This record gives sequence, C-alpha cells and structure tokens, in this order.
Amino acid sequence: VKSSSKAQEGLYQVNHLERLQQANFREEKDRKSTDIVLETNAVKGEYIELGALGKAFQVTNTMPDDFPPPVVLIDEIDKADIDFPNDLLLELDKMEFTINEAKDENKQDITIRAKKDKKPLIIITSNDEKPLPPAFLRRCLFFYINFPGPDILANIVAAREMPGVNGAELLSCSRLFSAMRDAIETEGTASKNITTSELLDWITLINFHYKDDKTLFDIDDEASVGKFIKKYSVALAKDDATRLMLEDAAKSATVLQNVIKKYKDSVREPSKTS
Repeated sequence: VKSSSKAQEGLYQVNHLERLQQANFREEKDRKSTDIVLETNAVKGEYIELGALGKAFQVTNTMPDDFPPPVVLIDEIDKADIDFPNDLLLELDKMEFTINEAKDENKQDITIRAKKDKKPLIIITSNDEKPLPPAFLRRCLFFYINFPGPDILANIVAAREMPGVNGAELLSCSRLFSAMRDAIETEGTASKNITTSELLDWITLINFHYKDDKTLFDIDDEASVGKFIKKYSVALAKDDATRLMLEDAAKSATVLQNVIKKYKDSVREPSKTS
C-alpha cells in the first residue's frame, strides 16, 4: 500500500483510456466495442482487470476442492488515506462486491463473490504510523509481533551472509544494538526507533571499517565500549538529541552506563537461537 493507493485498486480497475482511444477511431471497421465485459469466472476482460482481492474472490469458484483457500496480503495499510480501510468494510464483511461499470457475456450484472467454504484468508499489516478506523478494527483479529531479541537479530544478519563481522562478534554487535535501541526508547526523543533494516545498514557500515586483526570492543572496558558507540552509533540517531545522547560520553555518561549494563544483562541471559 502507498499513500496514493485506493481500495478500488484491490477490487478491480477499468482501463478508461483504452476505451476512449477505441471510441475516437474514425473508421468503424478499426473500432471495437467499448462495452466493458468480464466473462464468468474470468479475472481479466475487455477494458477491465480484477485486483488482488478480486482475483482471490474469483479463484475460489474455480479452484480444486482439495486446494486450501487463497491468502491475500494487504501490506502496511496505515500508509494509505483513512478512507482506504473504510472503503473495504463491506467487501471484507460479505466477501463479495459488485462491478457497476461492467456486464458479463450475457449482459447481466456482475457480482464477484468468494465461495462460502473457500473464503480467502486476508492478512493485513500495519506499522501503527496512524490510527485505523474503529469500524475497521472491529472486524480484525490481532496478532502483535514483538521486536526480535539480539540472538534472532544476529541470525537475521547471518542469513544474509554479509562479509566482515560474524560469529561471536556479530552477536555482540546485535546485543549492543538492542541495548542502544532500548536507550533510544527510554531516553531519546526520536519519534521512530531503530529497526531491523537499520541494523543491516549498521552492520554494513561496521564491516566497511572492520579489520580481522582488531577487536570491535571489549565489554569489560567501559572506555572501549564508549569509543565503539561514539564511532558507530551516530548513524542510528534520528535526531540531534539522540545523537548527542549516544555520541557524547561526557553528556550521556548515565545513558552509556545503562547501555553497557543492558548489554551485560543480555550476555548473562541464556542464548536463544531461532
């Protein structure tokens, strides 16, 4: 979903420009009908094509009985205008919609309806950047995904086979990243905290300066950790207040100590692999 997305796009779209071009042909022999037609159980017809949600509804009527229902992902719905989720209320409730602009091959009105025992599973994600309408939320079952811990973060980076830091050092970086993320959450002023994508970019930055014969930092040496944080953490700061908090040890001694303490606490916890 983009900021310009409309709910209509997920149901169907009509190519009005192509219709206009056909209507403007001077020679009748070169002109085809401008009727918008969608054949029964088809997903594409004359001047019309079903969107992802429309295709999912339609395919349930033709798929084999032993196939599971289709799955539709509406990703980051909170990016769209507030009308986007409201415009899908009826369609998600009834699992059907009517196409007013088109007719079928028998000149009948068209209703795209999901088969009762094959209704699609619709998964909708939100980063909670803006509140969603209560009427929409009432129709949803929620599953909250917590931010992954340092061990899982290390596995995420390792799965991408990035050159440079790996093994114990990669786990140490992930633990320190989690500790700094906690500091930004509790002490910083940024409206958005750092996420997994920032970790990947951060590891790329560290790898650029990484030398195999040098230890990144010594956790038992506060000065060593402070030097590492001062060098690399600024890239994670979303505003000046957070940058100063992470960069200037003199102004942020307490924060720095809390970061180190948080790191040590994570080291003492039993390792969790996933």
